[in-house]
Amino acid sequence: MEHIKVITPRAYKDVKADIEKLGRLDELRQFIRSNDVESLRAGAKRIAGEDGLAIHYIALHGDLLALKGEKRELITYYIGNIVSATDMTNIDPAAGLYAPLRVVVYANKEGGTWPSARLGSAKSRISAGSKATLHDVRARRANDHLRREGGADGKRLGRQAKTCRPGRSRRD
Repeated sequence: MEHIKVITPRAYKDVKADIEKLGRLDELRQFIRSNDVESLRAGAKRIAGEDGLAIHYIALHGDLLALKGEKRELITYYIGNIVSATDMTNIDPAAGLYAPLRVVVYANKEGGTWPSARLGSAKSRISAGSKATLHDVRARRANDHLRREGGADGKRLGRQAKTCRPGRSRRD
């Protein structure tokens, strides 16, 4: 597994707002229920936008921490490309373990935010004969998106944004 962690001084609410600009699978659920494949296909391309990514689901982990006494700024987004995820799971249903990608966003004690993602093993092949791995596809898309959002070059996430690699956490 490869852990990508971006450390940014930007506020949680700002990072969350930027991510939530992505298209949403929710817009397509009516087409799934009615089995309107053509509208689903067109909608999937439309919501993918510039990055090719859309939010599939949102897990409100921070709100659920109320069960432990206090909510926190913590949320998980299931983000991916609907068309490529469908291609992968059509070839190997186990690809559903990795697509869509989970991105956890949480506030740190210094007022900044840590968006994090965990990518699957490079040994996870789309199919036995395929040279491309699930890891390659996800890593490229996640890195591209994080870079566009300023994760690696600091433009939008903040000047001190850093990207961490396998097994490492970098703290401000």
